[in-house]
Amino acid sequence: MYCSQPVYRRISRLASPLGKFVLGVGALFIGPQTHAAPTIYGTYYDETASSVTACQNTYVCRQFLSQLPSDKLLMVTKLICVFVTQARVTEAQLYVSTTNDGSGTLPRHLNLPLPAAPAPSTSGLYYTTVDMEPQWLLGQGRYPYVVIVTSGSGSMAIDCTIRGELVTPIQ
Repeated sequence: MYCSQPVYRRISRLASPLGKFVLGVGALFIGPQTHAAPTIYGTYYDETASSVTACQNTYVCRQFLSQLPSDKLLMVTKLICVFVTQARVTEAQLYVSTTNDGSGTLPRHLNLPLPAAPAPSTSGLYYTTVDMEPQWLLGQGRYPYVVIVTSGSGSMAIDCTIRGELVTPIQ
């Protein structure tokens, strides 16, 4: 989505803070919950998942990725996430579940490193980026997902890409 500067300024003067949030984030992501199907080529694996309107008036937001292949493990070599929130992100984790809704969450999680003291942008939104190389092994057929917790209730959007190598389980 592209808005010329004069049009954006006119719209942003008329919009509420929440309207500005949705307008600004809408320019980054298309649709309320977007999944690109995982790219699998040989042992290479990557997937990007985004959410814009899935987390409104809450402290917690989850972004689910697709189920991993049932015959391979995934060694996560790169995790890149961008969080756009109305309040500061205080926690972020990568979880693994046996179900696609997180109800079968396993007792494994990976804490994601956050900036020490982020400041809001001039629009009042917090833009937080996580870029890490975790070297974390996920089981076959599992559902990875990212959870963020903020310091206050509000709207939030998550965009994450997970990349790694598929590994054949030892028999």
